[in-house]
Amino acid sequence: MVDVEDVAYEGSLNERERSRGIPVEDVKDSKEEEKEKETTLQTVLRAADHVSPLHVSQMPQYIGITLLLMLGLAYSVSFLYLLVDMFTNCTEANGCVQCAVTVGETDGATCTNLPVTDLNIAVGCVKYTMENKYQDVKDVMDTLHANIVPFESLLPAGLYNSITKHYKAVEMLNQNAEGMLVDPSQQQIEDFINNYHYYFGTSDSFAFDVDSTDKVTLDATNIKQATAYALKVIYSYIGNGCTIYSALKNGQAPTPYTPQFFTDTTNGEGLSYPAYTAGGSTTAVDNSLSGDINVGKTCTKNGDSSPTTLSIANDVNYDMWDFAMSAVQPCGCSLSCPPLASGKEIIGTISIGDVEDGTVKTSYKHGLGDYYLAIQNNYLQIPSSCQIPEVPFRDELAAFEFMRVDPAEVAAPSSNIRPQHCSGASVFTSVPSSLNSVFYECCTEKTAVEKLSEVSAFSSLIFTFVIIGTTFLFMPFDPSANMKDMCQASYEQAGDAME
Repeated sequence: MVDVEDVAYEGSLNERERSRGIPVEDVKDSKEEEKEKETTLQTVLRAADHVSPLHVSQMPQYIGITLLLMLGLAYSVSFLYLLVDMFTNCTEANGCVQCAVTVGETDGATCTNLPVTDLNIAVGCVKYTMENKYQDVKDVMDTLHANIVPFESLLPAGLYNSITKHYKAVEMLNQNAEGMLVDPSQQQIEDFINNYHYYFGTSDSFAFDVDSTDKVTLDATNIKQATAYALKVIYSYIGNGCTIYSALKNGQAPTPYTPQFFTDTTNGEGLSYPAYTAGGSTTAVDNSLSGDINVGKTCTKNGDSSPTTLSIANDVNYDMWDFAMSAVQPCGCSLSCPPLASGKEIIGTISIGDVEDGTVKTSYKHGLGDYYLAIQNNYLQIPSSCQIPEVPFRDELAAFEFMRVDPAEVAAPSSNIRPQHCSGASVFTSVPSSLNSVFYECCTEKTAVEKLSEVSAFSSLIFTFVIIGTTFLFMPFDPSANMKDMCQASYEQAGDAME
């Protein structure tokens, strides 16, 4: 573009200087010096102004059409791309959804309750702490099962059957998208209860006879209780399994233990059930149940196609009358679960307060010595309505976890001193009712106006980049050319055109 004022000013200046007797050549020399004083930025801007792609009037028509198409496509394509992305794939990744972690739920937002970050498995007088990762928990349960099965010959049959059936709790493990352990789903809990009919003694609401046609159905009235029940089952397996593993790892086979309080003969304070003696005699049970009203009844046992007539000799589940327990003596200094395939090892601590009675028997182990823990061999029951007695023996058997016992009682049971649950680490007091924390991830989706504004802003940005790009694309570039000479030639051409 030619600056007319500059040309006019130059002509008048020449006339004025000529009238004063100053040679025109000197005037031109003076002008050259002034031009040399122009800044580099001014020179570049003037040169760019003369070769700008916006100066399309002096360009060939095909260049102008090309520019028009490039600019139009730049805006329209970017506009349509982001428009479709915003309205059909609205996610946090493309900025359409904004999320934040809050304490409690936020009004007007979609909130997801976040799980706890650590699992404190405090059951059976022991405590294990591990990072909340679904795969780690599953690996612990899998490796426990794999390590206990080979020791079948060292474990009482009832305890081995209980712990191996208890492993089915692995089917209730559930995870979120981040791979963290979360509460079991309603379907998982229903399937576990209805498929196996295991009875753990935590809630009669979820106990169904194995041959019963009743099925548990969970809803808003009982799902929270059922979730708490499921977590107790999962936590208990890890606690029981790791205690047995720790004892076996140290070369300690379980010690048989039948506490006196399970009989009906100890100072009148025992349970009023017949004893199934440790030697295997069923006489006491037979004599006690001889008059049971179920004797002679006809029913169909689970898995049978034809009915049977109940009799004492054939249809009493003696395992339900076996009061025997198994005691182990793990060291509080070496409690652990089996090493995982990932190389991790879950270390435990004992949760037993030392007895300090001021006598010579006072213990100062401080959780690092050997402690006797015992569990009911048949802690896991499979009740049936097609058996004797009419009311199955359930609640009194289901200790469900290891308890602290007196070493003297293990060696020679002589009183009704009962095993004690550890209040600081018990499946009944220390297991959470849910794995959800107090934190929520709340997300809000942008409104249609906000989406359109962002689309427009993005398209304008792309449009600007294309303009800058075409400027350099159409600007003549000769590495050997002198920018100053090119600008000077441009000025002289403009002056000649005005003359």
